[in-house]
Amino acid sequence: RLNPLSISAWEVNNQIGLHVVVEGKVFSKFSSSYEQMGSHVVSMSATDKIMQWQVLGFQGALLSHFIEPVYVSSIFIGNDTRGMEMAVNQRVDGITSALPLYYCVYRPHISLVSSAVPPDAHPSQKSLSLNWSHGDLLVEVVNALDGKSTE
Repeated sequence: RLNPLSISAWEVNNQIGLHVVVEGKVFSKFSSSYEQMGSHVVSMSATDKIMQWQVLGFQGALLSHFIEPVYVSSIFIGNDTRGMEMAVNQRVDGITSALPLYYCVYRPHISLVSSAVPPDAHPSQKSLSLNWSHGDLLVEVVNALDGKSTE
């Protein structure tokens, strides 16, 4: 059983880290020795993944052997960009000199957008996500609760 006081979860640092999930709680973990603690469940938060993509790209391990890193250029947030700036951009400060060739810290442009859902909308509408990219003809509507396209 993991003792949360024995790991560096409570230390303040700016390193890229994993999170170990134990009994429904998420503790920040900055070493790769989680196997020694008897835990086999490892999870990364959404901001951890975005932060990792800033450095490694989101092309995946196999594709990284054939192409240079592919980075996210923009992130649109429905409220408070300051929290996203702290969770994503400020955590990677100072690691540029330690990166291998072709890798860099790519800082996406974080923009605030107004909510597309009125406050009095039905709860089922609040879980919908609109996704699009350059070259798409239509906007994709995704149910954010199950990750499936609604159309």
